[in-house]
Amino acid sequence: MREGRAEAPRCEERTEDPAGNQRVMEEVCSERNRREANETGRANQGSPGIDGMTVDELPEYLGQHWPAIREQLLSGPTTENR
Repeated sequence: MREGRAEAPRCEERTEDPAGNQRVMEEVCSERNRREANETGRANQGSPGIDGMTVDELPEYLGQHWPAIREQLLSGPTTENR
């Protein structure tokens, strides 16, 4: 190391933990997390997202589509995303 210069921090090399990733995704997909996210959106008077859906429309949409969305989230990335 040259005087007056700090050495750049080194990145730790980590391997992915599939079991840990699965636990995180299960928490993301939990009923409690969805309920809290919806409450936060309402409290923040959330504007529609890029899809134009409002927080008032979301519960009905998720009621119809949540099982398929959850399955896709928990099954991991698709080959197109790798």
